Amino acid sequence: MSKQRVAIQFVVAALLALVFSISPTVRGQTGYGSILGRVTDPSGAVVSGVTVTLRNEATNVASVRQTNADGEYVFPDVIPGVYEIVIRQE
Repeated sequence: MSKQRVAIQFVVAALLALVFSISPTVRGQTGYGSILGRVTDPSGAVVSGVTVTLRNEATNVASVRQTNADGEYVFPDVIPGVYEIVIRQE
């Protein structure tokens, strides 16, 4: 093999390795998480229709959700931080 052909094969192999090693990693990472849970009473029964408030302690920004029929709530796309969760049944 000529030196030029070996050099081209090396460059192509390096580029393919770079594309396949970086591409899935970059697409799969985000700076967010999720907080989810289930509200139950002392006997373990789920409680639906409860107001759940999530408050970021650093920014004081709050988000409110209602529990579903299974007593579950979800706060998607939550930035990293320290949070307070308040659960109220009205």
